[in-house]
Amino acid sequence: MARILIVEDEELVRRLMKAMLEQLSHEVYILKTTDEALEFLEKTSLTRVRSSYSTPNCCTEDIPDYQGQYDVDLIISDWKFKNGKIDGVRFLETVRLRYPGIKRVLMTASFIDDLPDIGCPILGKPFEIDDLRITIDELMAA
Repeated sequence: MARILIVEDEELVRRLMKAMLEQLSHEVYILKTTDEALEFLEKTSLTRVRSSYSTPNCCTEDIPDYQGQYDVDLIISDWKFKNGKIDGVRFLETVRLRYPGIKRVLMTASFIDDLPDIGCPILGKPFEIDDLRITIDELMAA
């Protein structure tokens, strides 16, 4: 089971993705914009670091090493958004740089040939649940 964040602005797609991922026994978080997703990642990462300093009488050796550990294992992001300051490609590149331990997938209804090489799998919409399962299984096994 993976903890998966879906970043998608279309309600129907969000609901379908959530249902498919839960059918595959994954824990699912859903956000509508890349801005919300970056804020979520920042808050959850800071919460882990802050919680390690809240232990009374702790010294530096007692502080857990959370480097590379996040509240999500995988982000599946749409490419084009009606709202948000950055598109899915720029968002996933930002995630790669700031949170290198989080796996990434881009999904799009556009022609895949129009996309730059972004170093992560691309799911073309529409896709079947088996396509989603195979993509996730391969990423999580890597």
